[in-house]
Amino acid sequence: MLTKDKAIVIQKTQLAEKKCLVKLFTLGHGFIESVCFASNAPSSKVKVNTLWPLALIEVELLIRQNKDIHQLKETQPYFISANTNSSLLKLNIVQLISEILSKTIKVQHGNKELYNFIEELIIQIDQRNESELSNVINYFLIELTTYLGIEPQNNFSVVETYFDCKAGEFTKYGLVMPLGFDAELSEKLSFCLKNNKIDFKLNAKARKDLIDGLLAYYSFHIPNFGHVRSLDVIRELII
Repeated sequence: MLTKDKAIVIQKTQLAEKKCLVKLFTLGHGFIESVCFASNAPSSKVKVNTLWPLALIEVELLIRQNKDIHQLKETQPYFISANTNSSLLKLNIVQLISEILSKTIKVQHGNKELYNFIEELIIQIDQRNESELSNVINYFLIELTTYLGIEPQNNFSVVETYFDCKAGEFTKYGLVMPLGFDAELSEKLSFCLKNNKIDFKLNAKARKDLIDGLLAYYSFHIPNFGHVRSLDVIRELII
């Protein structure tokens, strides 16, 4: 079945000189793995420069029934980045978000709310100043839990003061990372769950510790989540 859709590029893997495996999150069909032949030749219907991580594109897909991999026939950008490609910080934020999405999004059907959230985040990263993006990774990790069905329960109180990563809620018993958060970080998590914003101000240590804690939480609730390689670079730029 030949279909047209909007899509977010999650990951591209080179298979041969021009042949690529492209992971897409589409508006109408959810997560799709596809193969294509891409080049920058004028006659090519799939241009290499439309397949960067988190590119927003319109696509023509050949959906193969009962197959795991489909055919990407044509691409066309519908949002042109004005600032991301010239910012080392933004490029690395995009790379990190792309890697996390590749580990977490597996839905085989359309999810308009999740698509719109990611699309808006990509546009915000491009349009905002670098100084406004210090909390963007924490914001993304917290918001994404709501779409993945693993949102932490914000039951923080004077009694339940410690966040338990496995239980996904606050308890009266303290656990060491990666099993849980200490009292100070638990309180910050509770506050962020209530007031999550891209430009929310946290000090460098709190940002680092919260990212580490949230990734530990993801590891408990997302099968085969594993190590996030892109984080090593981001630490030097944003944390």
